[in-house]
Amino acid sequence: MPIPPPPPTPSARLDRLLEYLKQDPDNPRLRADIFDTALTEGRLATAQEQALAMLEKTPQDAPWRHRLALVRIAQTEYPEARRILAQLIDEGFTDPVITLNLAHAAFRDGDFTTAEQTLRQMPESVDESGPAFVLLLRCLHRLGAVSDALALFQSRLATGGVSSDAFGVASLLAFDAGLIAEAGVWSEAALADDPLHYEALVAQGSALLASRDADAAALVLDRALTVNPVDGRTWSARATASMLQMDLGEAQRQYEKAVAYMPTHIGTWHGLAWCRLMLKDFAGARRAFESALELDRNFGESHGGLAVALAMEGRAAEAREAIERANRLDPSNLSARYAQAVLSGDATDVARFEGLARRLLAGRIMGGKSMADLILERRS
Repeated sequence: MPIPPPPPTPSARLDRLLEYLKQDPDNPRLRADIFDTALTEGRLATAQEQALAMLEKTPQDAPWRHRLALVRIAQTEYPEARRILAQLIDEGFTDPVITLNLAHAAFRDGDFTTAEQTLRQMPESVDESGPAFVLLLRCLHRLGAVSDALALFQSRLATGGVSSDAFGVASLLAFDAGLIAEAGVWSEAALADDPLHYEALVAQGSALLASRDADAAALVLDRALTVNPVDGRTWSARATASMLQMDLGEAQRQYEKAVAYMPTHIGTWHGLAWCRLMLKDFAGARRAFESALELDRNFGESHGGLAVALAMEGRAAEAREAIERANRLDPSNLSARYAQAVLSGDATDVARFEGLARRLLAGRIMGGKSMADLILERRS
């Protein structure tokens, strides 16, 4: 999810510039100064007014059309920003900044493939400060090309031309590739320059979860959520930390936020479902497993988990149907086996349930341990 724009910031300087504008409304330099100041401070309505006023007089003015596109990006009106920027490029305006902003708008719009293709059209020589390179790493990450992104980063690292921002993005790539040592070193390099670098915080928090330090992980992930409070991955990791701390009520609230922002992630639905099972909210667990099944009806673990919830609700016939489907898809399905034990009365004690949960939460951290492994080891 995109990081939300900052709220408008009051500025005495901007207010003075607006007073000057009343005396000299036809001054293009003054309007440009007002635009830049307003955009920087998040006063988007003021910035938009300057762009529209200038374009009313000269509709084909390329710099002001570009400025309007920047406002549209800040307003999260990405399709309109892309239309303006693509038209400028089609008309022959080849400034690399326009191309970079087009890629940025496509990225924010969730069109990572187009963003990557746009960036590939830029010669490396124009990206001396690294923003295009960093955005390319982010695109590859979103597209699942983690190995390609890491190879690109390490190639650039070998030449010494890597920014702290690139280190931050690479730290999360490294974590996702299982390179925990590199993730730690690179996240520290990014955070030394920017203590609120988002990807570096997520990488560091995730690495702390992998080492089972839930308290430290929670602190780091909370910092990440102050930067981007609408990211499902971070909320899911934060929920895991809460489960490690055995704060199941808070974990449930955080998992619910995670699936709201990341509704297509099956593992997070499973995490929410097993959290609810541990809270004895069997109907809520059933609904979460059903949401996972809406995403993929051929995943045996979802059917098995649903069978557990149904069995615990006392809906025996439906539970047996879910067990049959789970076993057909995955004969080694442990959750289906546990559901069968519930139905037969052989799984009435908490220890048996926790022994199953130890293996079943879908989200895996690192080192072959499931989320439930870590939760239950911490609990014991």
